[in-house]
Amino acid sequence: MGGLCFAMRLAAVFVAVMSSGCVKTVTPSRTIVWPPPPERPVFKFVGIYSSSDVFAKHILTSSGDLALKNPYGIVSDGNGKVYVSQIRGGKIALFDFAEQQGSYFEPEVGENGSTFLSPHGLAIDAEGNIYVADTDQKRIVVFRSDRRFLRTMGNKSILERPVHVAVHEKARRVYVSDSRRHCISVFSLSGEYCFSFGHKGTGNGEFAMPYGLAVGPEGNIYVADMLNARIQVFDADGRFLRIIGNTAASRLELEFPRDVGFTSDGSLHIIDIKRAQLVTCTPEGVLRFTIGDEFPSANPLGFSSPTAMHIDKRDRVYIVDQINNRFTVWQYMAEANQAMAVVH
Repeated sequence: MGGLCFAMRLAAVFVAVMSSGCVKTVTPSRTIVWPPPPERPVFKFVGIYSSSDVFAKHILTSSGDLALKNPYGIVSDGNGKVYVSQIRGGKIALFDFAEQQGSYFEPEVGENGSTFLSPHGLAIDAEGNIYVADTDQKRIVVFRSDRRFLRTMGNKSILERPVHVAVHEKARRVYVSDSRRHCISVFSLSGEYCFSFGHKGTGNGEFAMPYGLAVGPEGNIYVADMLNARIQVFDADGRFLRIIGNTAASRLELEFPRDVGFTSDGSLHIIDIKRAQLVTCTPEGVLRFTIGDEFPSANPLGFSSPTAMHIDKRDRVYIVDQINNRFTVWQYMAEANQAMAVVH
């Protein structure tokens, strides 16, 4: 099922909304699912969020109104708090759907007198600690959810352009993609550097600007090897296992895969920034279907520049759209859990 077909069949739902002017928050007036009937629905559209207008003005926190500007990374704690990094201004926006508040997440000052300059990719661990890829300062900064500074990982001798981060709870490691050194750097949960794997190239285990990465259900590491137009799979120790995408067996064509994630049933989800699509595959990488227009779009059901994705413990899929200054939320409906939970 192509993305163009997706746009044609669902975009008309929002014609009235889009014609009303600038849209800051979009929620559907009726349930929208994909694929549409009579096929079994797999995704339910929840909404689009770009500002604190989603909450009542009188209960906003003292930090004032919140509007996304050049957002990049996203994570959710699965209990209503959604964190979005903003490259412009070096901020992290917090959408708290449980408390109906929007504010900027302003952590304590770190050990060197600063927090972060250019937050990119975000991750969250089982304890709710937030990991921030502070790209310009060539490190990962870790904070507690109560804004207390915990530690930094890496420095300019190890990292050159860290852009995404993933936490492997079972291995007790943190994996960081470095798009300039074309490698993945690995740290312990306490922050010690362990090792790196990969280098620039097109062969197995080599990278051309790695970006998003995720820990698969079997404990392997999946990396969006963007300029090589593929997903590479490694074990926890960095040993190459296989390639997903652009192979005859998979029927999965990728152009610029930017991030990856997994839902509870083991399905692999990929955002392709060039195709402006969310791609859903089997765990082996065989294409199931796509969501998106196959070209940049401001349509509420499309994407313009999807940069990062997060899938929480309730199978909610959050996708940052950088150029459209917003994030989109879909509810994935796994066969084992047909309940269509919503963000708020």
